[in-house]
Amino acid sequence: METEPTPPAGPLVLIVDDNEDNRKLLAKLLEVEGHRTAIAESAADARTQIDRQRPDIILLDVVMPEVTGLTFLEELRGVESTRTLPVILVSALGDTEHIVQGLMKGANDYMSKPVNIPELLARIETQLRLSGEVRELKDQRDNLGLLAMTDSLTGALNRRAVTEALQIEIDRCSRYGHDLALLMIDLDRFKAVNDKYGHAAGDEVPREFTRRGTCVLRGSDVLGRCGGDEFVCILPETDALSALQAAERIREAMVSKPVEFESEKIEVGISVGIATFDPEVPQSWHGLFDQADRALYEAKSTGRNRTHLFRHPSEAGDRKFG
Repeated sequence: METEPTPPAGPLVLIVDDNEDNRKLLAKLLEVEGHRTAIAESAADARTQIDRQRPDIILLDVVMPEVTGLTFLEELRGVESTRTLPVILVSALGDTEHIVQGLMKGANDYMSKPVNIPELLARIETQLRLSGEVRELKDQRDNLGLLAMTDSLTGALNRRAVTEALQIEIDRCSRYGHDLALLMIDLDRFKAVNDKYGHAAGDEVPREFTRRGTCVLRGSDVLGRCGGDEFVCILPETDALSALQAAERIREAMVSKPVEFESEKIEVGISVGIATFDPEVPQSWHGLFDQADRALYEAKSTGRNRTHLFRHPSEAGDRKFG
């Protein structure tokens, strides 16, 4: 019994040409060389093919009815998803003026008809290799950007990233008059943990706090680490009472069971200072940080392992939990 031939598993080449013979010939020659192919007879057909299956490269005829290849190329370069997609223009218009025009509009390369197949294959391979290198560089850049924003130990946002996020939230709340709260969180007696159990255990405690805290926070909340034992949490759309409840959920998640490290069970409490943003009062992230820090100081100075809400001098009384 004969088996069906295995279809090519190589890069996908989209051939856009209004001439059926040209499309079929190019597709056949490319498939022999291990490429997968898709064909389109117009710009509209090509859009459908791109939406259906993302090609790795496009061979685009310049002279087509309704929408020319150059016009379609401009459209591709104006959309984020296809801005860097390799495009080789293929045309019988091989004069310098048309070549320069095509390259200026964003083509990666230009070939004249009739096509020299070995040359076309070499140009396709070159563009695919360059495209792969561009993607790799973009991935590296994105990874570096992520590393620059996150704390390497816990994966939470670092101080710089969380302050930038807080300022964005402050600007938004000022504009729309929405509620916003900030929690300043301290792991109680963290130095004693390092001294008694060692620095490896000391590293595990912030990691475990991050895991437990994230589990009880909303998806819109932002958790960041500002130092060895200090964390902050941005709570959008949150008033004072809701912020107190959120702080207590975080505190209970940490004190409900010890942190297990190797054979040790480490009891860890947390102190939380809470500040709320008043959209009627102009303020930067520095001011809100200062208020939450002052509330944290009160929580620690009155016994630790509790939460404390910052109150403006004009407000009567304080709220403490724990």
